[in-house]
Amino acid sequence: MKRAFLVLILAWAMTGMASAQSVRDFWLAMPDSVLTAVNRSMRAELVAAKAPAMKTEVKNVLEGTTVLDTLTSDFMAVHISGASTMQIRRLAYKDDTIFCVVRTYMGPVADSNVSLYDKMWAPMDMKHIYDGKCIKCVKKSLVEKPDTMTQQRFEEVRAMLDPMLVRATLSAADATITFTGSVDMLNNEEKKAVGAIFVKKTFKWDGEIFKKVI
Repeated sequence: MKRAFLVLILAWAMTGMASAQSVRDFWLAMPDSVLTAVNRSMRAELVAAKAPAMKTEVKNVLEGTTVLDTLTSDFMAVHISGASTMQIRRLAYKDDTIFCVVRTYMGPVADSNVSLYDKMWAPMDMKHIYDGKCIKCVKKSLVEKPDTMTQQRFEEVRAMLDPMLVRATLSAADATITFTGSVDMLNNEEKKAVGAIFVKKTFKWDGEIFKKVI
């Protein structure tokens, strides 16, 4: 019975590949090359598990556990493994639909990759998607000198940001994305100093680009 249900889900995924509208459709239409740890049948089982009294996790290709945290028509959050997560947000784009995908890797601090795709999983241009700026500019903006800090001390602390990693988080409530900085291999005192110069940046999708909120 369960196998027959999964076959029906897979058939739906194949017919919906050319017209994925919901996050669920988009997830099922994902090429296996995008997420090698979770193949098509596993992805189908995972979203089928959101039905009442069914599990919300599957064993993935790597013999680990993939857990579905949240699934709505507009948003999805999945723990691919203990070291990586994926978030998907459906976005209105002109008269169509596109999707923002955030892959975050923990190694041991978070480092994210943000991509935009059309309904067929074709990558979209993101050069100036953040209020007219590129991701490198957003990364630089996550560091600011507090009024209470001298310029010399600011330069000393900023020198600790090598390499500086960036975590991106999509909101489950609306079409916003928030960026925060992180740095690996620091002691507690250095982490406190770095935390004083890190700021969050939030952008909200306006139909064409992400506009800065804060």
